[in-house]
Amino acid sequence: MQAKDKERQWVRHQMSGDLDDSKLIEGLTGEKAIFRRRMKKEPEPGTPMQKPKHMCICADVSRSMYCVNSNDGRLQKTLEVCLMVMRSLDTHAHKIKVRPVVKFKELINEVPNHLCDFSGFCLTR
Repeated sequence: MQAKDKERQWVRHQMSGDLDDSKLIEGLTGEKAIFRRRMKKEPEPGTPMQKPKHMCICADVSRSMYCVNSNDGRLQKTLEVCLMVMRSLDTHAHKIKVRPVVKFKELINEVPNHLCDFSGFCLTR
C-alpha cells in the first residue's frame, strides 16, 4: 500500500510564480523557467500513508440466505468468513480501517448475538 494523499510542496522550474532565488543567474542568461510555485505534488513511491485506508465488508443475511442456511450452512459460512477477514486485517489497524455492514430486511432477531456485539458493527435495512 502506498500513500495517495497529495501534499503541497514547492515545485521549481516554472514559467510563473514566485522568483526562485537559486535561479537568479539563469534568469540573467535568458532562461524563462526561473520561478517556483506551491502545488499539490504526488507522493513518491514508498512514502508512508498519512491516513488509513477504509474498507467496508458487506454480508447478505437476508431471508433467502437464512432459508438456504439450513441446507448448506451458507449464512454461517458467510459470517465466519467476514469475521476471519476482519480479524486478519486487525493486525494492520494503523493502515486499514474495517467497517463491516450487514444487509438484511426482516431478520433482526436471527442475527447471532456475538456478531451484534462486535464494536463498530453496522446493521442496515
